[in-house]
Amino acid sequence: MSIPEEDFPEKRISTLTEQLDAAKALLELACADIIIFHSQEYGPFINPETPEPQVTVAFSVMVNDVFYPAADADGFEITDAIPLRDVYRKDGYEGVVRWVQKRRDNLPLQPHVEKRVKAREDLRAENDRLRAALDKATGPVSDWWFKKARPIINAIGEISVQEAMDAIERGLK
Repeated sequence: MSIPEEDFPEKRISTLTEQLDAAKALLELACADIIIFHSQEYGPFINPETPEPQVTVAFSVMVNDVFYPAADADGFEITDAIPLRDVYRKDGYEGVVRWVQKRRDNLPLQPHVEKRVKAREDLRAENDRLRAALDKATGPVSDWWFKKARPIINAIGEISVQEAMDAIERGLK
């Protein structure tokens, strides 16, 4: 008599770990107001002759008034939760908008949204460039950057590198 593969503890632990990681990603995205949970009914059109449809939990990215014309939310599968969370962590809401845009075959954004998203992407690229320049710095700037400023900036993520550089210049004068 053979034991089904799903009965092996290692396989079960691996599956549960993957599910837990996906649930954590969903929770992080929901707490950031990036996604919503909703019910999803599967089955034929509902009428008196059809059985009760299966109802499950579904997930959607909120992109209200971002695309024109298009739906205000974009559904996704649980297997997309971790990659979507990683996009959000790396590129913020703008990255999520681009992620949805790519899924929608590069549907154009509304002009005011495109302008805002592009400005944030440009700022993020400039911050990355300035951060790389600071990483190459030597002397007092380097000591300050690596010991004090960079850990704080990395922890809060909201201060721009330009603001940090301005603070450095004020501190060195």
